[in-house]
Order: sequence, then structure tokens, then C-alpha cells
Amino acid sequence: MLGIDPVDGHAISPRPPAPLLGWFFACAVKGNRFLKSHNIRQAAKIMGISSTSLSRIENGDVRSFECMWAACRYVGGHPFDYVEPEGFMKNMIGNKTGQRDAA
Repeated sequence: MLGIDPVDGHAISPRPPAPLLGWFFACAVKGNRFLKSHNIRQAAKIMGISSTSLSRIENGDVRSFECMWAACRYVGGHPFDYVEPEGFMKNMIGNKTGQRDAA
């Protein structure tokens, strides 16, 4: 069974849905905007989204895939770069199954 990459439409190995790391994505977008010396209106115009949507993104609130994809193109990354890796949060409590070792 294959999945479809939401960006380029190519077949990929299926992966379970993972939460967006909003703070990480916000830092990438805002950092790139500063590096490119764009104000929020200039960057939003380049991305093709409203400055309100860009402000939300930079505050960690991504409301649509279209806005996220526009910001990813601006940054030069793929949306999968900004989601939790599989098992990431489970490893934070001890092991991949999410169960703590009995001690």
C-alpha cells in the first residue's frame, strides 16, 4: 500500500498522521523572513497569502495546508520537515511502545 505525497503527488510509503511542530515551523518561517529582509507584508505577498495568515503562522497557528505549503515554498522545505518524527513523543517517556519500564 502506498501513500501520495501532498506536495508533488508522487507515491510514498504511508506514514501515520503526525502533529505539526508549530513552534518549529514558526521559527523557520520567521527566521527566513528576517534573513531575506522582508517585512511581513512583503513576505505574505511573495507567498500569495494574507499578512494575517502569515502572522498566525509565525505565532504557531497554521490553519490550512495551502498556507503551510506557501510558507514551505518560501522557506524551501517540505511539510514533512515540520511534523513530529514517528515515535518522537513516545520516546520522550522511555520507549517506543509508550509503556514505562517497571522498576
